Amino acid sequence: YDATALDYADDNRPLSWGGVQIQRVQIDFTPHPLLNFRFGQWLTPVGIWNVDHGSPTVIGVFRPYIIGQGLFPERQTGIQVSGEWTGETNQLGYFATVSNGRGPSDAYADLDGNKGVGGRLYWNNTALGSLTLGASAYKGTYTSSNRQYLVQRPPGVAPQLVTDNPITQQYREQSIAADARWEYKGLLVQGEIMQHEVAFNDDFRPAQNGLTFADYRERGYYALAGYRTRSDEHPS
Repeated sequence: YDATALDYADDNRPLSWGGVQIQRVQIDFTPHPLLNFRFGQWLTPVGIWNVDHGSPTVIGVFRPYIIGQGLFPERQTGIQVSGEWTGETNQLGYFATVSNGRGPSDAYADLDGNKGVGGRLYWNNTALGSLTLGASAYKGTYTSSNRQYLVQRPPGVAPQLVTDNPITQQYREQSIAADARWEYKGLLVQGEIMQHEVAFNDDFRPAQNGLTFADYRERGYYALAGYRTRSDEHPS
């Protein structure tokens, strides 16, 4: 039974109905404001939308096209270190990540032993509303494999059932991004720009209809603006 359908709210990308999808399972330890450790599965600290995709970040009916393209991993499993310094009107913060990278089973396994690494830096100023500028990066290796079972018959030994996981696809990827967000009273303006590069391992380069896939680079951006006409605050 194939539960895949085209999601009309996400540019007709495939969507699997049913089941449970866990976004975050994490443990935090904060010995100091400049040093926070996060273990488990966490949302990738990139840009604006991926970390906070609820109100008031969501301005339009549809999410931006580049968000659904997966130019960065949506979430990762590993270790994240972060911290922030807060002054009178300025705030500086950072994230550094090490994870399983991307793959069909990255939530619980690293098929190639090549860790994905990434990070984010941001600056926030509250002199006129709240202005945040940030930059993010990620680099890792994607590996996909198929599990198969083989019967080995060593001489003089009973046949043994063993498992093998031959690699079916592998490529190196790196992504960079920049973002800006300004909130002033009821006004919200935000935007993100991203670039994603893929370089296939020639031994596992995919092919279709006799044609092999080439290395590629993709870029995208979005900009949104909105104004909140009614405050959520209630008078006492």
